[in-house]
Amino acid sequence: MPLKRTAVGATAILATFVAVDAHADSAERPPSHGFQMSIRTGVSFPTGDATGASGDTLGRRYAWQIPLALDLGGKVSDSVYVGGYLGLGFGGEGSDFVTESACRDDDDDLQNDIACSAFSFRLGVEGEYSFSPGERWNPWIGYGVGFESSEESIEDRRRHYRETQISTGYTLGKISVGVDRRAAVGFGPFLEVALGRLTHGRTLVNDAEVGSGTIPAQAFHAWITLGLRMVIRP
Repeated sequence: MPLKRTAVGATAILATFVAVDAHADSAERPPSHGFQMSIRTGVSFPTGDATGASGDTLGRRYAWQIPLALDLGGKVSDSVYVGGYLGLGFGGEGSDFVTESACRDDDDDLQNDIACSAFSFRLGVEGEYSFSPGERWNPWIGYGVGFESSEESIEDRRRHYRETQISTGYTLGKISVGVDRRAAVGFGPFLEVALGRLTHGRTLVNDAEVGSGTIPAQAFHAWITLGLRMVIRP
């Protein structure tokens, strides 16, 4: 019986400590105002069409990418954040058979003579709304618009040849949702869908432009990103 009373007492003390600790953590970290910054990374998958041409999907041009994004802005109220974003993405060539064949280094000289890569750039403005800005766990939703650019390159070092295809356009809607665990910094998962449209294309050979123009048959595409973000001054 004394052992049972001791166990019950210890459980009650532990529950009280956890409750007090949670209250103290929340009380020590009220909703921030002013400057806020976050860093995001994860994995991005292409979907939709690069242009309206038959079979010209975004996935044929670009494989999945590793994104690195920076958000800078400020909290204008407990729940509302307004700012800008800068994003980079790094990956490889897509599933197009011709491109994959050109990127295959299949000689026997044991040298990596051919290199293929893909790169993306995004810049824009965004807003976020926090549902529980003063709590330990804070769900949020965001929306942004901006400019985007994607490129794919093939470099043949044997022939001293490099060709780069650059496509630019607009991110018409960048919708993101996530949840942060608020402490000294915020940290948590997010899901983002960035809907865009490519409007202009350029071709460079050995850094000299050989072609440029408006894409005649434009289409919609999206990058879907799963990842984690860290927030300064959550």
